[in-house]
Amino acid sequence: MRLMTLSFLLLSLIPAGAAANQATPFAVITTRGTALWSPDPQVGFTFYMQKPEPTSVMTGPTARVVGVEGIRLTSLGFDYRLDGHCGAGAPRFNITTEDGLIHFFGCHYGNHSVVEGYPNWRRVRFTPADSYPPGGFDLPVIKIGIEFDEGPDQGPGFATMTNFYINDVVINRPSQ
Repeated sequence: MRLMTLSFLLLSLIPAGAAANQATPFAVITTRGTALWSPDPQVGFTFYMQKPEPTSVMTGPTARVVGVEGIRLTSLGFDYRLDGHCGAGAPRFNITTEDGLIHFFGCHYGNHSVVEGYPNWRRVRFTPADSYPPGGFDLPVIKIGIEFDEGPDQGPGFATMTNFYINDVVINRPSQ
């Protein structure tokens, strides 16, 4: 199994279909705002990001997926709860490729669907066409970040997510 982590989150990815009781190592460091895993009786664990300042304040919680150096993206996405924000710019994946470009995958874009059995959740899956600038799936990855920098002036100022999906591997819980 390839080890990947979210750092400013540390996460080890669990292959899709792996046993639900497998733990994922995880640690969080944020700039401002909040980013944390919480137990959730409905879905197991959720990852919560909040930015209390207006969007014009250039800060917000950040998570980084580590262990992805050199991979080429084949799939990318996450599940998000409907009471939080899903905008054009947050939450989002920032994918830095070997040419040094940062490719942006904002929650609003991608293919959205209902998460079966969980009507208050939506699943977003990104395709190469959702990359801005184009090319996020074309070159080897240097790093992957998850950003939340839209404040309460653009919506509720927070997002709740789970099931981060990268190359058919799911990150859905913290370490134990």
